Amino acid sequence: MSVVGADAEQLRATAAQFSHAADRLQGSLKGLSSFVSNAGFWRGPDSERFRSEWNGQAVYSLNAAVEALRNGAEVLRRNADEQEQASRSDGGGASGSGSLMCYEQSANGLHGMWKEIQEIPNTDGSTGYRVQKVIGADGVERYIVYIGGTFGSETQSLDKYFESAWFRKPDENQLRALERLIPQDAEVMLVGYSQGGADAQNIAALDRLNVTQVVTFGAPVRNDLDVPAVHLQAKGDPVLGSSHGYQGGPTIFEGQSDIKSVNPFDIHAKGYDDLSLKWDKESQTLVGGRAANAAEGLNKFQGDIVGQADIDKNGNGSW
Repeated sequence: MSVVGADAEQLRATAAQFSHAADRLQGSLKGLSSFVSNAGFWRGPDSERFRSEWNGQAVYSLNAAVEALRNGAEVLRRNADEQEQASRSDGGGASGSGSLMCYEQSANGLHGMWKEIQEIPNTDGSTGYRVQKVIGADGVERYIVYIGGTFGSETQSLDKYFESAWFRKPDENQLRALERLIPQDAEVMLVGYSQGGADAQNIAALDRLNVTQVVTFGAPVRNDLDVPAVHLQAKGDPVLGSSHGYQGGPTIFEGQSDIKSVNPFDIHAKGYDDLSLKWDKESQTLVGGRAANAAEGLNKFQGDIVGQADIDKNGNGSW
């Protein structure tokens, strides 16, 4: 009699290989783009034509291959989840023993991070803080903290915005919750929108967590942080305020959103979906300097999400 089903552990192992291959291909793409952009070894019409073709169709095709590998990994993990659920409903146990439950893959690029922030629940008692425990392709456990903006939760209010953005005061309840959930030496990436971006920088400045990467959307920028950072800002966003004219330190990536509105706050609320997509595409060609260094640390936080916690206003949250 034939057996219908799958080995969930083997599916997850294969998915990890797909993810690892995607990471390697993406890394190779960045390295090759660095060589191609170096005009020192080849000049003239032929070189310009080659670079144009590389930065156009070639980069697009390779990015598509990376995306296909990541999609394949996601399908394999989803099938592993379904197999385990089917085994439980049949009275069997999950395959293997002591294995971690995998939710999905962590966000790939700034657009994925932006979407993750939008999915944080805005319910009674919510704070807009979401923590994800991620196992990377290297087997290392890292943590991503997403922080929503003003009015994105019960505690992200206008008065708290001024405390965070102008007085640089973090929410102590949430900070203690993060310290409880995250091991002291584990690498942490903080991702915040608007007020959440200010919160992220305030937390990073305290050195109470091992923050190795910061990402913000539409947030004023602190100039005293020594942490790799990507600050995405839409032209015309009225909330940016003190960051205009900022020089040095963490890198600001300013771009034109496709949002067309006479109300500038529409840019702040809706402009980062398309702008994050543009950044993801353009970041593939970043080479050298602060821009490339700021973006390089993002890849380390790609992997399997093996735990997720949404923190409430009392600082409670568990895996």
